[in-house]
Amino acid sequence: MVCTGRSSRNAGPSGPGRYTQLLTRSGNTAEEALFPDVRRALGLIRNLPIFALFLSTVGKLEQFSPPPQLDSSERIFRSTLVPFPPIVWTPVDVLAARITNDKVWTLREVASTHHIAHLGRPLFAAMYDAALAEGDQEVHTWIVKFALQKLLKALDPETLSLQQALACIAVRIPIEFNPAPLTPPDGNDADVERNLVADHMRLLLAVARRGAGVRMISSRWSDGAMNSVLHHQGWNPLLATMHYLGTSLLDLGERGEIATAFLLLYARDRATTFPHQPPYPGSSSDDHGLDPMYDGASKRRIVTVNQFLEALLGKERFGACAASVPRAYHTLESAAIPLATAFRDGHIYFNHFIKVNSYEMVNQQYLHLAISRGAAIICANGQTGIDIVVPILIGTSCTRTR
Repeated sequence: MVCTGRSSRNAGPSGPGRYTQLLTRSGNTAEEALFPDVRRALGLIRNLPIFALFLSTVGKLEQFSPPPQLDSSERIFRSTLVPFPPIVWTPVDVLAARITNDKVWTLREVASTHHIAHLGRPLFAAMYDAALAEGDQEVHTWIVKFALQKLLKALDPETLSLQQALACIAVRIPIEFNPAPLTPPDGNDADVERNLVADHMRLLLAVARRGAGVRMISSRWSDGAMNSVLHHQGWNPLLATMHYLGTSLLDLGERGEIATAFLLLYARDRATTFPHQPPYPGSSSDDHGLDPMYDGASKRRIVTVNQFLEALLGKERFGACAASVPRAYHTLESAAIPLATAFRDGHIYFNHFIKVNSYEMVNQQYLHLAISRGAAIICANGQTGIDIVVPILIGTSCTRTR
């Protein structure tokens, strides 16, 4: 028996949560909750081949496991019996392929639906593998849609609420929340982060990042130009961020790094809608088609360095930038090579940012792992001379030079 869900007022599109949380009515005494009664009933059949697993995303764990002094069981009250404590650790990447030196990964592989589906929560990987085992070859299509529905807690909304827009942002940019004061000022909503956890797949340490980018890109950009109609129909993530800056404990960092991450993420999203331009993995010689093992290019998750810079700077400014030569160089031959030529074979694959807390994390080994999961890096506070790193891969093989 498996009971899963959220609070009854926040049940998701599938609905099971509306029944699970009826067992944990709020109150100050255990008699007001039904969960101890269910626990005793299950104890009567403990010798039968039956198990019970209760899953919840609520933020108040004491609803499931009240303090012993409030428990209705005398044996628990006297510590004769000790109930199982709730499991609060959520493992991630447990079903993901290991990125090791004994295999040369290609950019199309690490950007593929197959690889992405196995990152993060085991929920998506388990469903993905189970569907493939049953012969469902369309799983790579619906797994992204399913992840989006779980993220937004809606089937297919035409517009986004501010909280849904913030949920999309929160899995792509590492926004943080300030600690809630004991007596918050009037107007501050300390429950914003809790609602993201309960309703929109937010974890304290890691999150799923499959559907947010798809929705944000398709609703904002078309062939590199902004879709002004959808942009004004509830799809403006900046509006959501500005709203919660004034009404919650949202913290955007100390150095403006979150604002910069927004700009870089917008440029990446816009660049993915540019027409294919060789040299590009999959633009003319992609023999794998829509194979989910190698669909990173066909799904437009990979952009060239030149496309990214054009999306970031605009066409005219990029033209001047592309023709510029380096001010510092290793050899005299490199002194006359324009930027566009130097990075002609450079590719970028990232769909979210992660924040590191150590200066030592910016190294070739860590960048190799970051690009394997589509991550750009916001550096540790106080790191000298650098704030954000966007990994660039020359060619299409994810290998380190040393």
